[in-house]
Formats: sequence, structure tokens, C-alpha cells
Amino acid sequence: MNDRPQTKRHNNSPEMWDSYYAAEEGQKGWFDRMIHWGREVYFSKLFAKRIAELGGPATSYLEVGVGSAQTIVRLQQMTGAKCTGIEKTPRAYELGKAHATACEIVLGDAMAMPFPDASFDVVYSLGLLEHFEPDEQARILREHARCARNAVVLELPPDTPHMRLILWVNSCFFGRTGVWADEELFSARHTREKYPGLPFRFRSDWPALGLGCWIVMKPEDILRHVPLI
Repeated sequence: MNDRPQTKRHNNSPEMWDSYYAAEEGQKGWFDRMIHWGREVYFSKLFAKRIAELGGPATSYLEVGVGSAQTIVRLQQMTGAKCTGIEKTPRAYELGKAHATACEIVLGDAMAMPFPDASFDVVYSLGLLEHFEPDEQARILREHARCARNAVVLELPPDTPHMRLILWVNSCFFGRTGVWADEELFSARHTREKYPGLPFRFRSDWPALGLGCWIVMKPEDILRHVPLI
């Protein structure tokens, strides 16, 4: 297979996301249902553990693009912290609000979040950044950093052979677009090239079946090294 381009226009329409979250209500095919089932029974617990570990001591968390809120529920139960999620897609917002009754779920845009500066100890997102164009990614990262006091934690799809294979099969064989087909894939090298001078910690996550990797940054480093395009 040829190397995939590291920046690819993604179908990020509200219609696409409504279709994606329909899988949680049993309205989509086997692949989407499998992903949502895996997130509920396995990945949400693993991701909550990773966020608590990588983000450091915290009494408040913000999940950007909280979706159906599977992870933030686990994180709140695990830490007892104040947990808030923000979601732009109405269908996901309703699912998340119904599921995360001990958390605050807000309808809003990741590029202009309705929170004061340094509102949360840790701001994190799970599989979010790869769905946006470079200028949008910069705005989202800077909003993560603006709202965070201590750490920004990102979970992203890794640039590994089996992830490339999954995306190739979904895109070229099944004709899918959007999630699990048009992802940007991340590695430590790719991140250094994308954001020169940005200090970060990179961690692969094979217990997550190699479907995710983690990037941890200080808010002030993001604001210094990720300019608005």
C-alpha cells in the first residue's frame, strides 16, 4: 500500500456524525455497532485510567467532543472529580446527557468553548483532532489549552500498519467516508513535524489494541507553539 497523506479532507458534517451515533441506537451496520460496543465495555475504562494517569493529579476534567459520554462517566466514577463534557452534535449531546447524569454535558463548539480561561485541571479529547483541517486543529488545540490549568491530553489514531490497513479497507473496499476511513494518523515524528518546537509526551497504547496513542502537553506550550493559521 502507498503511504496515506497525513492531511486529508474529512467528512465532518453534522449529517455524518448523526449517522455515526445512530449506531448506538442499533440503527447502523455491524462495524459501527462493534466500535460503540467496544467503547462501552472495554475502551471507556481503559481510556479513563489513561487520562487519570497521564493528566496528573486533578479535581476537574473537561472532555472536548464528549460524544455519548462513555469515558467521562468512568472517569468520574474512578476519580470523584468534577467532570464536564462539551459536544456539538445534537444527537450525541442527547445521548451523553442521558448517560452521564453525574457529569455536566454542554452543547457547544470545540473551537469556541463557553468556559473561562483555566477552568479545568485537565482538558482532554478522544479521537477528535484527526477529523479537522489544520487551521481548525490549531483552533481546537488552543481552546484545549486556554481552558486547562495543568495538562492537555489527546487520544489519537496511531500511524501503525494495522491502522492503515483498517482505514484502507473501509475507504477503498467498503467505500466508507469519515470515521474509520479518512483519519489522519499520528506518531511522535508526525507530531514534531506538524508542530515544530512543541514539547510533548507521546505514548503508544497496545492494550488499546493499537487503535490509539496519547499525546500529553502543557497548556502554555500549546499557546506558545501552535499558532492560529
